[in-house]
Amino acid sequence: MATRLTPEALADYFVRYLFEKYHGTRHVRRIASWVGFVVKGIERVVGAAFERRRSRQIGFDYHGRQFKVRYVHRTKASPRGGIQIVEVLPGRGAPARHQAAGSRTILSRHS
Repeated sequence: MATRLTPEALADYFVRYLFEKYHGTRHVRRIASWVGFVVKGIERVVGAAFERRRSRQIGFDYHGRQFKVRYVHRTKASPRGGIQIVEVLPGRGAPARHQAAGSRTILSRHS
């Protein structure tokens, strides 16, 4: 279920979620510093037409294609994980476990 929020409320939600769930660890502080930046970047590209999908994903449509912003714990480029913007491909079922199973990375920011 998707929840539409203002950009500020969305950024506040994710930062609050990170600090309440993970208690402000150093890893959380690295990621939290990017939340507002990512949300404002999406707002600049698509306007306010984005939403919180699931408890830890931001979703938005751009030129008829669906995208999501998510945190990935480990990648080949960064074993510490990072924030990714991925295209959600048609025909997806449950959230993709691997890149080939329903998403394609558009942008990654590793912490």
